[in-house]
Amino acid sequence: MIEVLFLETIIELLRESASRFTSHPSAGLRIIAGILLGVASMSTGMVSCVTIVVSTVTLIASLSLPPWGLGLPARILKFTALFFAALFGILGLIVTASVTFAHLVTLESLGQPYFQPLIPFKPGKYDRKKRP
Repeated sequence: MIEVLFLETIIELLRESASRFTSHPSAGLRIIAGILLGVASMSTGMVSCVTIVVSTVTLIASLSLPPWGLGLPARILKFTALFFAALFGILGLIVTASVTFAHLVTLESLGQPYFQPLIPFKPGKYDRKKRP
């Protein structure tokens, strides 16, 4: 848990520092700094190879998120899930996912429920007799 938290914090610090640069070489500097920090932390025994691979896959997947301000809730949720998983194990992940889903169910977008086709379940709309 400590090593994952350590790596995720370093990744967030690198992401934050890269957002402060205005030039194009910042992406290259971020990659080089990430490689150096990963190799150094692995060679000192602070983290394992598996943790570095998982954190790298997470970082690559996070590149599909919107820009910094719009992707911030996903990053906050990642650290929240990491915290509860460390405290309670799989039960912490289940509770975190349940609370997140319960929150998403209560949201509305333009006056319509966020999960509109699924959550206000109306059995008549899914009747096989009414389909063409």
